[in-house]
Amino acid sequence: MKRIVVKIALIILFLPPFVSCSTSVRLSYMEPSAVNMGSYRNLALSSCADYRGWSSYPLYIRGADRYSRDLALPSSYDRRLPKRIGGYLTEAVYKTLGGTGFFNLLSPAETDGILDYNSPSRLLELGYDAIMIPRIEDMDIDEHVYCIVKVETEKPRKDSKEPPRKVEKKTYYISRKAQLSFSLTVVDLKSDRVVSRRIYNEEYSWEERIDPPFYIPSFTTERMFKKIVDKLDGSVLFDHVPSKVSRRLELLDNKPKDKEIEKAYKEAVDGDIAIAKDLFWDNWKRNAHIPSGGNAALLAAAMGEWDRAIEMCNEVLGSRNSKEVASLLYRLVGYKESTEKAQAQIDGIYADRKEEESIYDILRR
Repeated sequence: MKRIVVKIALIILFLPPFVSCSTSVRLSYMEPSAVNMGSYRNLALSSCADYRGWSSYPLYIRGADRYSRDLALPSSYDRRLPKRIGGYLTEAVYKTLGGTGFFNLLSPAETDGILDYNSPSRLLELGYDAIMIPRIEDMDIDEHVYCIVKVETEKPRKDSKEPPRKVEKKTYYISRKAQLSFSLTVVDLKSDRVVSRRIYNEEYSWEERIDPPFYIPSFTTERMFKKIVDKLDGSVLFDHVPSKVSRRLELLDNKPKDKEIEKAYKEAVDGDIAIAKDLFWDNWKRNAHIPSGGNAALLAAAMGEWDRAIEMCNEVLGSRNSKEVASLLYRLVGYKESTEKAQAQIDGIYADRKEEESIYDILRR
């Protein structure tokens, strides 16, 4: 099965160019993903491998000072938490990558069902080029209670002869920090070699006031780990799927001032990119007005005419020295090359094939 996926991820769709009233133009280009998945768009995703790092888990939250060390508040951690987080991670990766339309993605349930009774080569027979294996590399939770003590002077009643006395006012807090590290390994099913292994690390902290001995957490440990997975969602996406990037670039100022070109600036502000581009370029041809030539090139790039935009910059620089136009040329060349690499990934023209461990090594861990 070699199914070509026609629908491309929304993140890589070009938006029409837009110019704001501040005479800036929105330039859209594409960035290739860190991992070239162009030849692996028929992808099987397995469930997250079980995390076995926790041989025991804390039953109680420890106190960090002499005021709180005797408190026995139950921890929100439990031994089934790694499995639940692994399931949440699997579902998050499936939704993130599956929602782009870039992959023909086999669900974890279907992938696991095939691997339970067959070798990974069965996936290749079904038309899949690679398998992605999520794995929790490390997870940790640091929970402790501490107390802030303020000494206040308590005045006696008016009819009392007792002197004022010092009173300790105690306020208790619980501090918690979750740390999570997970990996995504992509294995070529034809060669059984690792294409890529990306590791993601993040932490999440939470602190709140409590009134011991009663404590009902408003933010559980499980929710903290899920927040970490959600936070890394974007990194997973951009590492494996080409993306669209939009930047606003300012039009070159009308200096030296040329009244003939004011209409072009107005057309650009109104969003009439094509008209503004032609007006700017005609003025460059007639008057050798450097900002006009640079602006024409910028607007051509905003219309996706990369080669024409670069030609315009080179023509201007061929007869005039301009740091602004030279800087624009450098950026446009970079954006064009980036877009071409991303498009090559989409088209599957080339692939990075890095040979490390085999799929059997990964699954045996």
